[in-house]
Amino acid sequence: MSTKRRSDQRFAFFLAARYLRGRRSRLLNGTARAALGSCALGVAAMVVATSLMNGYTETLVEKMMGGGAIIVAPTFTPAMDEGRPSVELLDQIEGITQVRAALQGQGSLKTASSPAGVDVYLRGASVGSGVMQAEAHQLEVRDGKPGAVLGVDLAARLGVGVGDTLDLWALDVGSLDRSNSFRFKRLRVSGVFETGFWLFDREYVIVDADLVASLTGAPEFFEISIASASELDRVQGEVEKLLGNDYLIHNWQSYNPDLFSALRLQKWGLFLLLGLIVVVSTFNVVSTLVVLVRERIREIGVLTALGARPRTLRSVFVQCGLLLGLAGTGTGLVIGVVLCWIMTRYEVLSFDSGMAEIYFIDQVPFLVRWGDLLAIVGFAFVAMLLASRIPAARAARLKPADALRYE
Repeated sequence: MSTKRRSDQRFAFFLAARYLRGRRSRLLNGTARAALGSCALGVAAMVVATSLMNGYTETLVEKMMGGGAIIVAPTFTPAMDEGRPSVELLDQIEGITQVRAALQGQGSLKTASSPAGVDVYLRGASVGSGVMQAEAHQLEVRDGKPGAVLGVDLAARLGVGVGDTLDLWALDVGSLDRSNSFRFKRLRVSGVFETGFWLFDREYVIVDADLVASLTGAPEFFEISIASASELDRVQGEVEKLLGNDYLIHNWQSYNPDLFSALRLQKWGLFLLLGLIVVVSTFNVVSTLVVLVRERIREIGVLTALGARPRTLRSVFVQCGLLLGLAGTGTGLVIGVVLCWIMTRYEVLSFDSGMAEIYFIDQVPFLVRWGDLLAIVGFAFVAMLLASRIPAARAARLKPADALRYE
């Protein structure tokens, strides 16, 4: 940029700041406040909405990944047993935090208060602490009754607590005799778990893996936990390369592709919808600049007579609009971030079990991301820039004689 151009820009910025700070009429003050307030409101709404969608999506992903980000199941080929030792090598892949064996079956639990029974998923997991795991003492057999750990909502539905007895009818998927496709077992409630994910808390019961295998004939599979959801594709690719065709490999995204596509679409749909508030606020910016041009019309005439170029005058009022818009944007960002912190800190958006059944999770944080903030600032900047050019162009077209004659 040439020295002359830089000098013009500095002069335009100085004059724009002076016009906004200087003495103004009540009309100009009113329109300026309306422009700043509406812009701040729109930006704050965009921050809260995008943070809400971030929080919901990431919490849902985190809960889903609690049951394993990648699922590895054998294909029942003769090479299955030979390929099993390769699973131990998965721990060597960068990004994998845990590999655990598990089984899953289906059945129905009955109690004295729920004689009709409740359909459940039987999870036979390895002993250990963590999500969807159980301690060894919780799976022990006492008085002939194996221990079972229930999801908190499932226990509430059945009306049972620790020490109570359950009647389990498990579906035997390996049975060829349809008349004997269910197997009975009496269980003892040994604990309750809570993940915050509706499906797990409402429909899962954790029992000993050997018990699930004997009751249901379900095959063993492997759950792979990873450090970050962003590493999913890379880690899955390395797992597929290592294990080959002896295993079927899926991930949590492949089971729910429509859900997460809808969430992404909803996030950016809300972004654009709430962005209309910012677009509407540009009309207040235009009104402010029109009033400002009229109040400064004699000064514009003097500057033009002294040799100020139309481009410089246009830049003055464009920068007035941008400064006003950026002030509103900055205020909106602060308000939005503070609101997100308050609502996350005090868990404003929490659901009971009935609502959690719809949204899958029981509490949604508001997660602010720098990328979203930059997108919001960029959207507001472009909107204000386009709006400011209309009255700025009018000021640049004024002739000195007309401006000085204006009363």
